[in-house]
Amino acid sequence: MPRSSPIAHATCFSFVTGGDDAGFAPSFVEKPRIIPNETGTIITMKCKCKAKPQPVVTWYRGTTIVKESSKIKIRSLDKEDDSYELTLEIQDPAGSDGGTYRCHVKNEFGESNANLNLNIEAEPEPEGDGPTFVQKPRIISERGGKLDPGTEDSGLYKCNIKNTMGELNANLTLNIEIIPVIKEKPKVTKIIKKKTIIVECKVESKFAPQCTWFKEKSAVREDSRHFVRIEQVREGEFAVKLEIESCMVSDKGVYKLVAKNEKGEATSQTVEVIDIPTEEEEPKKGKKPTFAKGLQSLKKEEKVEEKKKEEKIVEQEKKTELEKKPEPEKDAMESDEYEEEESEEEWDSQEKNVPEKKPDTKKTEVEKVNEVSKTVEEKKSSKLKVREKILLF
Repeated sequence: MPRSSPIAHATCFSFVTGGDDAGFAPSFVEKPRIIPNETGTIITMKCKCKAKPQPVVTWYRGTTIVKESSKIKIRSLDKEDDSYELTLEIQDPAGSDGGTYRCHVKNEFGESNANLNLNIEAEPEPEGDGPTFVQKPRIISERGGKLDPGTEDSGLYKCNIKNTMGELNANLTLNIEIIPVIKEKPKVTKIIKKKTIIVECKVESKFAPQCTWFKEKSAVREDSRHFVRIEQVREGEFAVKLEIESCMVSDKGVYKLVAKNEKGEATSQTVEVIDIPTEEEEPKKGKKPTFAKGLQSLKKEEKVEEKKKEEKIVEQEKKTELEKKPEPEKDAMESDEYEEEESEEEWDSQEKNVPEKKPDTKKTEVEKVNEVSKTVEEKKSSKLKVREKILLF
C-alpha cells in the first residue's frame, strides 16, 4: 500500500482591491492540512477561509487545473460567519499523485492562494515467494492400514497453505472401504408363470462389491439363462440376485454367495433350491367360453312389442290346449278304468236293449257292436293323448 508523506505550507498570497461593510476579500484563517485515512486509501487536502461574498474556488496541481473525476472529489462547504471549508479528496493515491497543490479563492473584492506539498512514497515490496506444492497431494496408508478408520471418516479434505506472499489449496477425497458384511441367509423366490427362480442376498459394503454365486462348489457363470444383478438398496447396502430362467431339474442344488472388495471377502450361508417352477402342474388346456351371439340392445318400444308377441303366443297355445282337452271327470288313470267299465256296461245294455228289427231296414246287431267298440276306442285314444300332453307340460 502506498505511503503518503504530506507537507502543508501555509503560504498564502492575497490581492485586495478594496472593501467596505458590504464585503471583503477572501483570506485563509487556518493552516492548510493534508489528512490521510487509517488505511491510506484516501487523502484529503483541507483549507478554511473567510470571504464576502462567497468566493470562487479553483484547485491546481502545478499549473494544471484539477478537475473532478471518479478518483478526485472537490467540495466547498458553507460554514457560519462567512467562513468556508474547502477540500480536495484523492482516492487510492499513488506515487504519480504527489506534487504541489494550490487552492485559489477569489471574489469581487480580491483573491488568495494556499499551497500544499504532497509527497507519496511507495512501500517497499516484501521479499519472498508464495507457497507452491512440490508434489501432487496424495493419500498414504500408514502402518499397513491398521489405524482402523471408519466409514464416517470418508469425505473431502482440504489443505490450505498461506504466507504474506499468497496462499494455495489442495483438495483430497478419502474413501474408506470395509470388508463386505452378509448378515442374513439368502432367500429363494419362485416366479411360476415365467418359470424363473431368484436367489437373493443382502450385502453391506461402502461400494458395490464383486459378487460370485456358487452352486455346490462350482461358480455359476452368466449365460442366456443365468443372470447376476447387483442393486443398491440404500447407502452402504446392496441386493445381489441370481436369476435363473427356464428352470430345469439340473438347477436344483445348494447355492451360496461370495462378495469381496479390496479389504477382503465374505461368504453367505447356503440355501437349497428344492422345487422348481417346471414341476408345478400346468393348468388344463381348453377353450375359453364364448357367446354364440353377442349382446344386443333393444329399444324400449321393441322390448314392449317383443313382450306382447310372447304373451300372444302363450295365450294362443293355452286356448288350443283348452279346445282339445275333454271335460275332466277323474284322474287320468281312474278315467281310463271308468271308460273301460262304461264301455262294457254300454255293451251289455245295448245287447239287452237292441230291438229286433227287420234286416232290410235297420243295421244288424253285429254292425252296432262294431260301432260301439269303435266309439269306445276313440274315447280311450283321445284321453291318452290328453294325458301325454299334460305329462309333457
